[in-house]
Amino acid sequence: MHLPIPRTERSESPSQGGLRIAVWGPAGSGKTTYIAALFGACLAPDARWSARPNDVQTADFVLDHLVRLRQQGNFPEAGHPGVEPATYSFSFHPRPFQLANTEESAATFRSSMADYAKWIVANDVTIPTRVEGPDLLISFTDMSGEQYFSEDLASRTWDYMWKCDGLLCLLDPTKADEHFKIIMALAHRLWFRSKETSSRLVDHMLPHYLAICFTKIDKADFARYRYKPNDLVADLSNKVGVDLYHLLRSYFKPDRIKFFCLSAIGIDENGQSLVQGDRIIAPDKIRPINMLAPLRWLFE
Repeated sequence: MHLPIPRTERSESPSQGGLRIAVWGPAGSGKTTYIAALFGACLAPDARWSARPNDVQTADFVLDHLVRLRQQGNFPEAGHPGVEPATYSFSFHPRPFQLANTEESAATFRSSMADYAKWIVANDVTIPTRVEGPDLLISFTDMSGEQYFSEDLASRTWDYMWKCDGLLCLLDPTKADEHFKIIMALAHRLWFRSKETSSRLVDHMLPHYLAICFTKIDKADFARYRYKPNDLVADLSNKVGVDLYHLLRSYFKPDRIKFFCLSAIGIDENGQSLVQGDRIIAPDKIRPINMLAPLRWLFE
């Protein structure tokens, strides 16, 4: 049996054959690591999605970086603001449910079904008897938040982001002051771009679905926020002196903004981080946290 995955139709989608998502954020926020680890998360026995690279560049990228992460314990090299953004394309497909064969997978299954049942009731959804259809095709573009400083890339960067269906923005909560400013720049620049064409505006707001993801949530200082992203937004907003959610609501529709906390590495069985400095001390124990949650929301 396939899990029914409700989808909201995007009007005037710029993508050909799938969703176009820009992975965007300041240098060091974990963009390249996220894209590489996302594929690895889909390889887990209990993953609800399967993923396949759609081209040679993407296949080479994920293979190289998964070896770095899971065998060598090294993080991918960060992209540079002055370099042409790289685009990676994947096909995603919901996996058929299988009976749980471990206590961990059983817990995951129960949690999944409970969450989904609540969603059905809250949204008065009619469930189809069977779901068929093509894979979900997604192109990720790994773009540094500082690229708008480069005159050579600025025009193409903002043109591409304007045409995207979704924006997946990664922020490091330990650098909230600096990273909030770059998110503000994102909203401002996209709004300026909208003045050149209003055809994609939705109720006079930017049309994008915006997933704000706080990375490196495996750090001990942020353990209490792992499943409470709104609390983290509120506390960081108070610290920085800028209400991030209300700022974004000035540009994006409220129902198209969502916050997430995630980690490409995860924690050990004792709840401790697997990262020391710039190294992963136990790469064989990598268990990502919430890596697929932003995509599930964007898919719907």
